[in-house]
Amino acid sequence: MDFQLDEAAEDLRLLTAEILDKTGASGEVGANPDPGEVWAKFAEAGLIEAFLPEELGGTAADAVSLAAVLREVGLRAAPVPALPVLAMGVLPLVRHAGPDLASVLERVAGGAILTAAVREPGGARATQPATTAAAVAGGYVLQGTKTMVPFGAEAEWILVPARLGDGGVGVFLVSSDVEGLEVAPQPTGSHIPAAAIALNSVRVAHSALVGGDTESAVARTLELSTWAGIAAQASGHLEAALKLTAEHVKTRRQFGRALAEFQAVAMTVSDVYIANLLLTNLTWGGAWRFEAGDPDEAAETLASALLVITEEVAKALLACQQVHGSLGFDATYPLHRHFSAGLHFSRWIGGPDGALELLGDLVDTRTGEAQCASL
Repeated sequence: MDFQLDEAAEDLRLLTAEILDKTGASGEVGANPDPGEVWAKFAEAGLIEAFLPEELGGTAADAVSLAAVLREVGLRAAPVPALPVLAMGVLPLVRHAGPDLASVLERVAGGAILTAAVREPGGARATQPATTAAAVAGGYVLQGTKTMVPFGAEAEWILVPARLGDGGVGVFLVSSDVEGLEVAPQPTGSHIPAAAIALNSVRVAHSALVGGDTESAVARTLELSTWAGIAAQASGHLEAALKLTAEHVKTRRQFGRALAEFQAVAMTVSDVYIANLLLTNLTWGGAWRFEAGDPDEAAETLASALLVITEEVAKALLACQQVHGSLGFDATYPLHRHFSAGLHFSRWIGGPDGALELLGDLVDTRTGEAQCASL
């Protein structure tokens, strides 16, 4: 069985790496490229457009290609909005939006930022929002609070999951300049900017409901694509941290010996290697299942990846910091960016408790479906 990326995914991976390396967004010490300029290069190279459907000039790149791109972004700790734009924005719109949103997608392909407000103070599931959408004449009124919205202050549009009056969940495309929308920058402790968003009786038209969906289908896609994106970028961060640490212990000497010669250090790096392998496999497996049209299996695989991020990856990144000593805490050293990004993703998920809650919800759902099928 061939586990290599296909030609299209490999081309996008190489293009991403080339852009980030040429623009200085490669995670090197002292590199401080302008995120806007780097993202403009993504647009100029047609990398964003590649994820659009063929009728809009794209190649309909799939979820596996998305994972390949985001892993490269994570490997370099690049300060670009690839996660919110591609995973949380473009992918759900391409799969569910009609031709009326073609102009939005074309502008996004040109570099405009699109994000999604998935996380709320009470949880991180697009399919279980506390935010509400009340039907009124001519559209809906949105009410609620969203947190940790990636690139929320920079975005022109925000996808907002909200609960409808009939109990279903719809996803609304909200312009950043709409009346009643309040955006406040929110610290993340990493190079990934985020914002808290308040929807104070935000009024939107019927056309803002993506795909006209009231049955939670768009919210389900948004949830899975968000999980797949986080897993992919986090796996890139961990792999980069592992490479930095492996090189450090080979060259750093203590008491006349390389650190790698100490058994405790070797065992620590081995644990990081195992965590990296586990997350990498779950990332590719989840992306493949998502693309194969198996949402239940994809959800369980990706939720498992999120649990690994909150537990094993967080421990592994801390171990890399400890092996590096004080060097690892230097904000100009690449490891610090990978470490802080990994912890940010863990907090976004809600820590181990939040990840276990996600898995518990999925198990409850599958168990309930099995019981109903047996009746």
